[in-house]
Amino acid sequence: MRKCRCRCMRPFYYQNQQLKDRHPVPLRSIDVKVTVNNLLAVTQLFQVFQNIEDRPIECEYVFPIEDECAITDIKIHLQDGSIVTGIVKELEEATEIYQDAISEGNSAFLAKSDKKDMMTLTVGNLQPGETVTVEFRYASPVQNNLDNWKLFLPKSLTPLQKGEFLKQKRPDSIKVRGCAYDFNFQLEINSETEIFDYSCKPDYLLWELNEDKTQLKAKFNENAEFYPNSELVIYYKNLNVNAPQCILQEDEGNYAGLISFIPYDRNEEIENLEVSGEFILLLDRSGSMKGEKIKMAKEATLIFLKSLPEKSKFNIISFGSYYTPMFKKSVEYSEDSLAEAIEKLNKFKADMEGTNIYDPLLSIYESSPNSKYPRSIFLVTDGEVLQPERVIQLIFDNSESSRVNAFGIGKDVSTELVKSCAKAGGGLHSFIKNLKDMSGEMINVLKKCMMPAISNLHMTSKENIVYSPQKLKNIYYGERLTIYAHLGNIIPTQEILLECFDTKADEKITFSVNFGNKIEGNDVFKLWAKNRIDEFTVLETTGNTQNIVELSVKYQLISKYTAFIAVKKNTSSAGGEMELREIPQPDMRSKFRTKARKTASMIGLSAACRGRVSIGRGGGGLSFLSKKTWHGGITMKKLSKQWKQESFSLQAEESSESSSNFSGALEEQETSIKCDKRKRSRSRSLEKSPAKKEIEVKGSIYMQLLTLQLFDGSWDLNRVSKLLKCSSQIPQEISSLPDSEKIWATLLALAFLQKKHLDTKSSWELIERKALKWLKKLGVSPHLISLAIPSF
Repeated sequence: MRKCRCRCMRPFYYQNQQLKDRHPVPLRSIDVKVTVNNLLAVTQLFQVFQNIEDRPIECEYVFPIEDECAITDIKIHLQDGSIVTGIVKELEEATEIYQDAISEGNSAFLAKSDKKDMMTLTVGNLQPGETVTVEFRYASPVQNNLDNWKLFLPKSLTPLQKGEFLKQKRPDSIKVRGCAYDFNFQLEINSETEIFDYSCKPDYLLWELNEDKTQLKAKFNENAEFYPNSELVIYYKNLNVNAPQCILQEDEGNYAGLISFIPYDRNEEIENLEVSGEFILLLDRSGSMKGEKIKMAKEATLIFLKSLPEKSKFNIISFGSYYTPMFKKSVEYSEDSLAEAIEKLNKFKADMEGTNIYDPLLSIYESSPNSKYPRSIFLVTDGEVLQPERVIQLIFDNSESSRVNAFGIGKDVSTELVKSCAKAGGGLHSFIKNLKDMSGEMINVLKKCMMPAISNLHMTSKENIVYSPQKLKNIYYGERLTIYAHLGNIIPTQEILLECFDTKADEKITFSVNFGNKIEGNDVFKLWAKNRIDEFTVLETTGNTQNIVELSVKYQLISKYTAFIAVKKNTSSAGGEMELREIPQPDMRSKFRTKARKTASMIGLSAACRGRVSIGRGGGGLSFLSKKTWHGGITMKKLSKQWKQESFSLQAEESSESSSNFSGALEEQETSIKCDKRKRSRSRSLEKSPAKKEIEVKGSIYMQLLTLQLFDGSWDLNRVSKLLKCSSQIPQEISSLPDSEKIWATLLALAFLQKKHLDTKSSWELIERKALKWLKKLGVSPHLISLAIPSF
């Protein structure tokens, strides 16, 4: 362990020079089989590896787990034709069985999940020359992209692994360019209604659609050549994608259902839909936010304010050891409230000491939301908090009415806190490595939260049904609502009703759900249990831990407290003591380890990097590293223990340059609120606010231009021409139009942004949308922006 120039601590290791000329253990082949039945996708992934060493080895295989995916089976196919199937047991018991098997010279397989989104499969005593096929079977609801169903194979599935090229590939498989393995893919989609508009990127597939267009099959075009580390994305549509659908499964006399609903009218341009909402920014102003962080946070907040839709409400709450709301409660978004907010924002400093999120959150939840204004909370923080369990519980308890999106800034942020807050609040999370990306990340999430929403969701039925998730959160147009229902031993005799409020229609709506479509299998049961386990995991207590174990063992699902275990008895095996050999990776997310006999060569088997995917993932590769000490004399064993005690943190790439001089010169006098008392701060009400005054403009030309945009989306010509140092002369094509000065100023502003700041469009996209809407009201075509482009 030693310090780098950036002053962080980095691991180093030595390569075993004696193994330089040894051949890596190859990944021989990859097979992926995906079967889709309406809403349910089941994937079988086979990866074949071979131990070419003359010693038994023990290695760990790292496998990323997608959030909605439930691993239903793990099997190891051995060279003698035998198949070892994993059984889920409590973690301590499974680990003991594994260790006993290894000590007796048998082969053993242990799969556990130390981290929520990562599983590690340990293969012990893999015999010399033996080939092993690792099979994963997992189920997930089919993902969507608006009204398209989407299947996705990640880059990590096809790693770049050089070696002796295949002289002959298997039938129906394709070569992976530059790699020593081939790749086979088979897909079958079954739908109740007609399938159409199917495609694949890249276009590697041969399609076969049956006569009534309800079954679609696909396989690789044998002449295609796949590139390593490439994605495979499949889209298709069917007629009932936007209607509530349900599938039913029976297992041992009990029934479980999967309900899916995507609120979206495919005849409308969803990007142009925009309705009311309540937007609350919870901004960390603790001492650790000093310097570049608070400057960029203020820039992002200004852009956030400028991007809000009309007919909405907003508030900004600063927090540290205490909290201060900008307004006593969320206020109507207006020209006056926007000007007042920017005036106060100019005076923000990182001077509020520690980090307490609980009390400001509680103050938000004490005010009941309006169903016409779906509430979205944007939490921005750079550190850890006291009693994170209380914070997560509070967010979860209010998740039906308020969505929480969390943004983690810098290297010291608690990644687990950020992820858990977003998970409990049904929102999105983002880790901001480069501070200049902060506004773009926030606006991307805001854009989604500005969509029409389905709120106040609840299910009604006469039967006693256990739903998962238990709390139904607000769903925005284009999102997918997925509900799992455990029905017990009774099929509902009547339709279940899904009742909700549609903010676009501005009325209550009721949908009916019929459990008539029955398919084979028990995957829906496992997905129901997996979602229940996830809810218990987010709200981890002693009682919940026991619930997690019971559900995991009953439904044979891996969890934090359980593991898959399988043992194969060997007729003969080399003896000797095993020794742990840690192999740290520069990217902590893809860390893997290998173990070997003391006299054996060192080999490792790992899946490729993690990824957010809907189907198949994994990968493989083997590397040679020796058990050498780390710099500083710290042993692998001690360092491993230290890593387990600390949460993984992102290494932020903080810019050394200030992108603007945005901060104000004076500190605003605000009445602070001590956390233990949770008093309300006194703020001026809008009714008593002073007469309209001009917003103070500071910062770079880019930030000044965004600040100068008027509430209606237009710009003032005199101020724009002076700022951008361009002519204020109005072209003849525009001079005859009403409001020609504001029109020309707006065209100049948009032209400047498109010409000079196209690389940051994600930040000003909603500001541009406001301007284009204003121009459209006046009948001005956006093509006229081309008249202003030559000015820059």
